[in-house]
Amino acid sequence: MMGSRRHTYTAHASFFCPVPACQDAIESFHSAWGLRRHFRDRHPRDYVDVEGSGVFPMCQLCNMQTDPRWTARHERSKFCREGKERIVQTNAAIANQRALEVGFTAYGEDLERVEVFKYLGRLMTMDDTDTQAIRGNLTKARKAWKMISRLLRSENMKPRVCGMFFKAVVQAVLLYGSETWVLTDSALRCLEGFFYRAACSMARKNRPKKNEQTGEWTHPDKKELFEEVGLYTLKEYIEKRR
Repeated sequence: MMGSRRHTYTAHASFFCPVPACQDAIESFHSAWGLRRHFRDRHPRDYVDVEGSGVFPMCQLCNMQTDPRWTARHERSKFCREGKERIVQTNAAIANQRALEVGFTAYGEDLERVEVFKYLGRLMTMDDTDTQAIRGNLTKARKAWKMISRLLRSENMKPRVCGMFFKAVVQAVLLYGSETWVLTDSALRCLEGFFYRAACSMARKNRPKKNEQTGEWTHPDKKELFEEVGLYTLKEYIEKRR
């Protein structure tokens, strides 16, 4: 690796970072694995040579120095996935910082730099993600559902009629601009959670029920719930929009 260095460590009861300028040099690690994890997080371009085990190659996904015998198992682990995500986030932060150093002018005047701005009713962000747009849609959809649900309850509407109002008023707000969203798992869970709770409040038969003796809640089957209120799953609506 270009610019990498090798630091030799002599094994003792505890492990310490051998890099002189490291701020965590006085912190001890209980194992060679902990020391290698420290190098992954603090010195990602350097190698550590631990007496008795030598130098391990770096994982191509997360930069963790791993035993070649367990490479396949490591790459399937949660630890490797989290390390890979950390690298992606770090690279994105570096790219954003470099982008902030670039200035733009129009007719000799400096243009104002903002992190978020609204374009055609949709929130655009400097990091080129859809998180802000999704959060904004959720906030608007909750407000719309709060207003319309009162009317539906007061009129004692049937579940399928409630579903029609929900699709026409609330869902249109919730999924505005979803044709171009890059959905993460966490964002999709937030959207599906709101969608499921709204369906439960519209249903009559398939509703969450609490056991008064044990205090446990029993939640209805999603397929039966959506069928009662006349809705498909949220994923299906997003796919149809695309």
